[in-house]
Parts: sequence; C-alpha cells; structure tokens
Amino acid sequence: MQNRQYRFTAGVLAMFVGLLLLLLTNGVIRAGELAILVLFLAVGLIAVINAFMREGRDAQLLVGMFLVLTALFLTARATLLAHAPITRVWPGFVTVGGLSLFGYAMTKGSDYRVALAVPAVFLVFLSGVFFLFSMDIVDITFVEFVLVWWPVLIVAAGVVTVWRQVSPGSPD
Repeated sequence: MQNRQYRFTAGVLAMFVGLLLLLLTNGVIRAGELAILVLFLAVGLIAVINAFMREGRDAQLLVGMFLVLTALFLTARATLLAHAPITRVWPGFVTVGGLSLFGYAMTKGSDYRVALAVPAVFLVFLSGVFFLFSMDIVDITFVEFVLVWWPVLIVAAGVVTVWRQVSPGSPD
C-alpha cells in the first residue's frame, strides 16, 4: 500500500513539474519563478497526500492546500495575468485562503464542516466583490458601494435567522 502511495505522489508531482517545465521552455516563466513554483507545489502536494493517505494532521492538509493553490495562483499571475499590477489581482490571495479553508472544511465532520465552510465561502465571495472593484468592472468606488448596499447585510442576517428556525432539528 505504501509503495502505491509513493507512486501516486510521484505521478502527481511529475505532471505538475512537467507542465511548469513546459512554461519554462516556452519562455513564459523564468527559472527563478520555476524553482519557487516547484518548491511550493512539491511541498504542498506531499503535505496534502500525506494528510489523506497516511491520515496525517489537519495542519498538513490546510498548509498543503494553501501552498498548492498559491503555486497555481502564482502560475496564473506569471502567465495569464502577467501584465496586471498586483494592486489589481490581490483578491486572488483571498480566494486562495477561502478555497484552502473550504477544502479543509470538507474533510471534517458535519458540525465543523459548516463552521469552517461558511467563512470559507464568505472569503471567496468577498474576494469576488473585491475583484469587481480592483479590476474596475464596476463604475463606483468600494466606499460608495458600501454606503448604498449595506442593508443587504441585515437582509442576509434575517434570512439566516429564519432558515435556522425552520430547518429540521433547530433549537426552540
């Protein structure tokens, strides 16, 4: 069984390293960037695989997912978003954090899953809102947006309160 785990890990690493080497040989990324990306991917994938296949610690899974998603985001930053300044793409880091937390939440029992998944989804949603403003997709500033749309938070709180009261098994 352990030999199978090592082969699986080696195969996944080979796929990612091969893809990154293709980016290097085609002049899309530089050697220094490649080294950092390979390091992040290798350490991240090993941590994730150890967490799942060897029933490792939760910290391994969370850190591993964060490193893998960061490497993927940095790859996108070096390729697809190469001409965008960091001031425009910074919400991607918030997205990485939210997706890492969500992936971690899906490995937990139902009580912890909800407690971790809700903030994770909120982070991803919030990063999407920030992307709208940082990429100048909307015509107003973030402050103007908040001043006009803040009552939506009250509506959302009401929806959550009603949902919790009508859902089966809710406390009286």
